[in-house]
Amino acid sequence: MRLLSFKRLPLLVYILYAAAGSDRLSVAAESPDCSASTVSSTVSDAEPIISCDRSFVDRLTDLDRWDDRQRRYANGLARSVARIDRFFGDEVVVDDNRQSSATLGIGLNYSQQGGAEFYTRVRVRFVMPRLQQRLQLILDDNIAVDEQDDEQAVIDAVKETRPDAGLRFILADWFRSRVSTDLGIRTSSPWQLYGRGRWRLTVPVDCWQWRLAETVTWFSEDGWQSSTEMQWSRPLSAFWLFRSTSRLLWEELSEGVTPSQMLDVTQPLSRRRAYRLYTSAVWPESPSVTVANYEIGVVYRQRIHSDWLFMEISPGFEFPQRRDYEINPVLGIKFEVVFSGD
Repeated sequence: MRLLSFKRLPLLVYILYAAAGSDRLSVAAESPDCSASTVSSTVSDAEPIISCDRSFVDRLTDLDRWDDRQRRYANGLARSVARIDRFFGDEVVVDDNRQSSATLGIGLNYSQQGGAEFYTRVRVRFVMPRLQQRLQLILDDNIAVDEQDDEQAVIDAVKETRPDAGLRFILADWFRSRVSTDLGIRTSSPWQLYGRGRWRLTVPVDCWQWRLAETVTWFSEDGWQSSTEMQWSRPLSAFWLFRSTSRLLWEELSEGVTPSQMLDVTQPLSRRRAYRLYTSAVWPESPSVTVANYEIGVVYRQRIHSDWLFMEISPGFEFPQRRDYEINPVLGIKFEVVFSGD
């Protein structure tokens, strides 16, 4: 099955970029600009005018003034990062949301080596109105079908899904950190109980935002799992946001650990369109790696109706170790419906 000629992928990317128009949305409009020439221009008009009687040294050594500017810079960067995460529907937004939400994604992934795969994804968060919005009902499910024309293949794919259903309680939610716990059932075969604890910390470091997250999960059949993630984000200019994401996964049933790394730059084109250029790598069961995979690509996402219907197109290239790093063109197409009180 070939959906299109991958020789035309560069042309497709160019057409998408050109169609987006020139109505770009600035990433750094609320973010800190690290150039010294912009420091004075970012000061709010409401800030009291500094008396000319104060000497230059007094103004330079006014630590409260510098602290106030640093707080504004950090808050602006945090808002810009959160806005982009929300637009792309990233996991951190779903996990940190204190409002009820529901997301349904339907898409098709195609690779030259592996063929086509149809999938659906459901994520539901229902917040209990009492308990200060700390208790949530959660439901996560994924269904992937390799052969859409085979009715039995579809039935088997539905049977093999492992939806999670449970309760989430937010133990603590401060300005820059959050602690939550999950308790529920994974309806796999066999069914198994699970418990999960999450901890997240976000810290501004000069012109960077540093985010550290740790997740520890226990399954009654699959045992323990641990995931550690570190992100560094910063604006590169008025229209580009850079991010580095490092992750380390350990599973009791697997040999070694699975480190992964992603570098990406995101450019909002308007309030309805944005694209992301990325490169990623994953090394399963390190240090004895035999199925490493490297990937480069672009993700174009557009809100096509109101605030709840999105379309996403993601062409790219994989370089799998198991095929001696032979280039493997890939293409993803997804439609996503998002309902959220946030």
